[in-house]
Amino acid sequence: MYATIAARSRVCTFSGERFRNRATIALARVTFALNTQRTLRIRLWACDSNTTRPSASGATTPILETAPTSGRNLLSGPGNVDYVVGDGEEGIREIALDVELQGGFYLCVDADNTDTSDHTMDVTFELIEEPRR
Repeated sequence: MYATIAARSRVCTFSGERFRNRATIALARVTFALNTQRTLRIRLWACDSNTTRPSASGATTPILETAPTSGRNLLSGPGNVDYVVGDGEEGIREIALDVELQGGFYLCVDADNTDTSDHTMDVTFELIEEPRR
């Protein structure tokens, strides 16, 4: 999923199709523009629907803010943050997930740009879908 995120906005980008079968998400590869400097937060979701709701992210004077209506943040866990950021010269983050999901979900990239400039993001998932029984 690729998108340009406007300055001071939070936008959700959904997979084009609903995954109907049980699947394992093995890996997420998040590519940031160089020197994003921690101003673009990426959250990865598995959602029941492809709808959004208004959200407050803390961005200064937000233009547009949305978040998934419902779902599971794939990055939440024992850590103190539920997102990944790009910083400095590094451009690609590979995140091992190994998350099993029941059928009937969309994948969602929730991008929160707190910068005064637009930023791009590109996220790919390695997904192993079980055959329908």
